[in-house]
Amino acid sequence: MDIFDFERGAARGAGALSDVASGGAVFVACAPGELPAVADAFGFDGATVAECRGQAEHNHHVLSGGYDFLTFSHLALGGDGIDICYFHLYVSERALVLVADAEGHAPLARLRARALEAAAALKPGDAGGALNRLYAFLLNELFTDYYAMLETLEDLLEDLSEAIVADRGADEDLLPRIDRLRRMAYTSKKNLRSVNYLVDQILLDEMALIKKSQLPHFRSVGAGFRKLNDFAGGLYGMSSEVLNNYNSRLSMKTNDTVNKLTIITLFFAPLTVITGVYGMNFAHMPELSWKHGYPYALLLMLGVSAILFVVMKRKKWL
Repeated sequence: MDIFDFERGAARGAGALSDVASGGAVFVACAPGELPAVADAFGFDGATVAECRGQAEHNHHVLSGGYDFLTFSHLALGGDGIDICYFHLYVSERALVLVADAEGHAPLARLRARALEAAAALKPGDAGGALNRLYAFLLNELFTDYYAMLETLEDLLEDLSEAIVADRGADEDLLPRIDRLRRMAYTSKKNLRSVNYLVDQILLDEMALIKKSQLPHFRSVGAGFRKLNDFAGGLYGMSSEVLNNYNSRLSMKTNDTVNKLTIITLFFAPLTVITGVYGMNFAHMPELSWKHGYPYALLLMLGVSAILFVVMKRKKWL
């Protein structure tokens, strides 16, 4: 199997792309801007080339003229959310073309580098089998990157859940964090659902591009993506639980504040009644003429407050 990397020229095999395309099986790694030359050499459809260069933003699968064209999303955790970038694959009986805009997208640069290393490590004997192994390798690398991203997201959600339970952090700081992680979980679930559908389409192998000896590798990747899809759904459910915990904590705080205000009201209600009685302007109120009426009124207020305090303490309201 020949390898052609547009960044370094032909790493193995013929020195020009036209020579590589006219030979046996070949793996090509290029950027969207370099794709027209590849499309001319291999006869790829102009619509798919325009789609790659237009940076299509959805996962999908196209059968076209003896080859499969696939677009995959790649997710990575960023500072404010999830960074989404896309790469494309052309798969035929004698060619596997990876189209990835590695410039400015570190995850795609790493994927491209790993693919080139894997291609270089393949033995040149069985060309078709080598292409299939490289095809399965790329899908497995995507699975690995998705899994690592979801595990990190799970850790962030767990840390946030613990912070809520332990009452660490101000409410105005926690809510934006919850909202950000919920959006990240939703984005992961949405993308993995479509990627899972795309992998199922690959397993149908309508163009018969996958050798029977390589099918188990693709099936294992397909099973892995189905589990990832469940994982992403579970994380979105977990983010909803975190939001519910936050709302419960907020409700508890509100209830605690209301309880404190109620207790304060209970203390002052009888005092208000006493002061209200002695503030009435009736002509005949014997207590008003008592020599010690004022201290008696104060003692009455203190006594009522003391009784309320003891009762609330015994009922564990304080």
